[in-house]
Amino acid sequence: MSRKVWLALSLSLLVSQTLHSAEDRARFTTVGSFSNMRFTQEHQYGTEVHLWREGADLFGLLFYSGGRLIGDPPTGLLEDIRYDSKTGAISFVSKLTTGQHFCKVHKDVPAHDLFSFNGKLSEYSLSGVLTRSDALHPENPPTVEEQVMLKKTSGAITDHRSRADWEAMLKKTLKFRGPKW
Repeated sequence: MSRKVWLALSLSLLVSQTLHSAEDRARFTTVGSFSNMRFTQEHQYGTEVHLWREGADLFGLLFYSGGRLIGDPPTGLLEDIRYDSKTGAISFVSKLTTGQHFCKVHKDVPAHDLFSFNGKLSEYSLSGVLTRSDALHPENPPTVEEQVMLKKTSGAITDHRSRADWEAMLKKTLKFRGPKW
């Protein structure tokens, strides 16, 4: 084989591998479902996070249930996600409506629950501090819900072919179970 042919084949292979690697990095993939949900006969308690990745960006949903009937827990989009893939450090915030709010100022309005998370993501768990604040009363200090350990679960999360497919699911989910603020 001549040197020119060999160089052309080598260059072609290198370009093909580079394009394929860039395509793989940008593909929309499922990271997993992480949960500490517990169930009685009729109620569920706990927190669950679903994560997806596109390139270096993470996307996700937070599910929170403090004793509601099983099924359809309040759900919020993960926002302001910060993730360091080298250390596993992750933080995010999420708006939810976990029920109705009553006080001297507000009479029977949807709750404005603001959750924030600061912790670590590993292959098999998501652990850290989950804090809950009342956005209707920002003058009140947040209440630390708990130190959470969410273990990776099998199932319970849908794979999506693309970000557009995920966003279509997101729109339907948040319309029904999302924050009312």
